[in-house]
Amino acid sequence: LERIIAKLNGFLNDPDQTLKTYNKDDQTSKYARAIAYYKKGKTKQAIATVDELIALNSKDGYLYDLKGQILSESGDQKNAIIAYNQAVELNQNNNLARIALANAIINLDSGDKKITDFAVENLLTALRVEKTDSNIYKQLAKAYAQNHDLGRSYLALAQMSLMEESLEKTKKYI
Repeated sequence: LERIIAKLNGFLNDPDQTLKTYNKDDQTSKYARAIAYYKKGKTKQAIATVDELIALNSKDGYLYDLKGQILSESGDQKNAIIAYNQAVELNQNNNLARIALANAIINLDSGDKKITDFAVENLLTALRVEKTDSNIYKQLAKAYAQNHDLGRSYLALAQMSLMEESLEKTKKYI
């Protein structure tokens, strides 16, 4: 519970305030500070802080998830993929990490069909549980398009549009 509150404070509060509030050397404070550093644009310091936490608890998939988020949103898709993949390996039920992993792969746009297929596989796995997340269909559409599978790409866009209750867009993609 403490870490959830620290995460919320880290993301929602002013980073300078977070750094003042979470000034201890405990894991919860380090977690909040990592987020504050990230929000201040201090990516290296944020990653170093998350890596300290990972060194203390290497089996905590949520730490790798946070690391992946910081890396991905800072433009380092290759290392974000590694972090998100570790998050998913440690917690197979973390569908948000699966979606983020797939998103990082799609954003990397490597041109490698096998890697893009891995993104599709993760999106389809997440979709089994996250049935109302239209963003998954949007990401599927991008992945299928990268693999030159326009039929499935348009189908995913149509499904996304249906979920968003946009009948006109749905008709456009069918």
